[in-house]
Amino acid sequence: MEWQGIDLAGNAQSKWVFTTYYLIKKMALVSFSLIGIALFLIFYHLQKKQEIYPLVEHLNQLQTESRALENKIANLQSHNQVSLPVSTKKEIEKFITLIMQLPLKKGGINTIQLYHDNRLYLKISGKISSQEDFQALDKYLKEQQFFELKTDHISVNNKNETEFIFTLKYQG
Repeated sequence: MEWQGIDLAGNAQSKWVFTTYYLIKKMALVSFSLIGIALFLIFYHLQKKQEIYPLVEHLNQLQTESRALENKIANLQSHNQVSLPVSTKKEIEKFITLIMQLPLKKGGINTIQLYHDNRLYLKISGKISSQEDFQALDKYLKEQQFFELKTDHISVNNKNETEFIFTLKYQG
């Protein structure tokens, strides 16, 4: 057997100290890196939360308003379940027939409103490009037997279109 001596120079001790110091340095670097990443993620999360919070509040407000409108619509629909008398149904059919036979070539009707106020009324508004078409429409409406015609508005706009609003009252 061979005799091995003890190293009294301290090389093993300095190697151990150097290795330990190197590992501690690596662990500190990794720890600081992880702490930095964690802090970055925390601040990033807080920033995004601050950006999203007003949007969530706005969304909740819109949903609340939407539910309120839906409730109002449901209430209006439940309150407006009025059955019309048979005579009114016939009047409505005559109004629909009148609308279907309107002599319109250029231009047209923007809105048609049907409402009941002791009598059935039809309000027609629109624009017609040609003066002849407007005269034909006016003549057609005046010739109707069951309706009383009232001209609410007639004007010519900057595009040379005749804008009109007629109200027809059923005369039955």
